[in-house]
Amino acid sequence: MWRRSLTTGECASLFHRVCCLLLFTPCLRPRFAPLLTNEVVQSVVLVASILLAVLMAYLSSYNPRGLELKNIVPDDSYIADFLVSSSEYYPEANNLVAIVIRDTDYSDRDDVDTLEDYIR
Repeated sequence: MWRRSLTTGECASLFHRVCCLLLFTPCLRPRFAPLLTNEVVQSVVLVASILLAVLMAYLSSYNPRGLELKNIVPDDSYIADFLVSSSEYYPEANNLVAIVIRDTDYSDRDDVDTLEDYIR
């Protein structure tokens, strides 16, 4: 046969390699546990984590707010076709879409305020 049986030492070594590849803990723990329990390393990791969190909070202020209307409407909606055509033929125009709710008296300021509060 072309296969040979593995000895006990080879099985243990093979098992150890597979565990190292899958779990990383058996082979890395003896090397990195003393390093990670060092107070200097712990403080460096803590300071780096805090600096990274502050940097992420600062950079998140540069994210634009809101959604574009073309990302909200369904793809098979007629308004999606209108928005694509409008941006293609009139790229500098501002696309304003008004939503009108039936049976609402827009001359009554209380109804309009109620709708605005509901939408916000």
